[in-house]
Amino acid sequence: FLFKHQIGFFVRIGQLYGVSAGTVLRMALPPLQKRKLSQIKFYQIKAGVSEHTTRPTYAFYSSKLEHEEVYCAVSANTLIIVPEIRHIDEVLQLLPDTFREETLIWSSRLSVKQQFEGWVAVRNSEKKIILGTRSAVFLPFTGLDRIIIDFEHDDNLKHWDQAPRFHARDVCELLAQEHAAQIVYASF
Repeated sequence: FLFKHQIGFFVRIGQLYGVSAGTVLRMALPPLQKRKLSQIKFYQIKAGVSEHTTRPTYAFYSSKLEHEEVYCAVSANTLIIVPEIRHIDEVLQLLPDTFREETLIWSSRLSVKQQFEGWVAVRNSEKKIILGTRSAVFLPFTGLDRIIIDFEHDDNLKHWDQAPRFHARDVCELLAQEHAAQIVYASF
């Protein structure tokens, strides 16, 4: 159901924020229903974890054109984090046309069924670009090449309403280390 490196990732997040790995795991799992679980086929995917890290990149923009340039280099296996749901449509329009259909949208507005289907799609590497709010960092990625945190200056990247009260930036840094992904902090 989960990859071994993901469980280690949840343990590290729990240690960072002083909560149990089970609490983090509960945030990361989809809504579990026995009927749905029995109907799903999980594919065996070799999930590699890299040993080296990459340096973060900072992208500052002052116009829509400069904001579009941040997304020109988007490739498969990219996670894009935005602080609020209202930014999702804006960022989706900035993506190259070839990637819009391959993009999975992740937010709290998804129904239980949509959350479950999206989680399985990410787990089975069916969707290559994930665009979502801070909870998207807990999806079961099998390999990330790039993580973009857009509107990086926004306080809504901090999870404040339930434990663990994590900052998406911190978790993305751990995720980038886990996958040796390039991390891009974008802000105006």
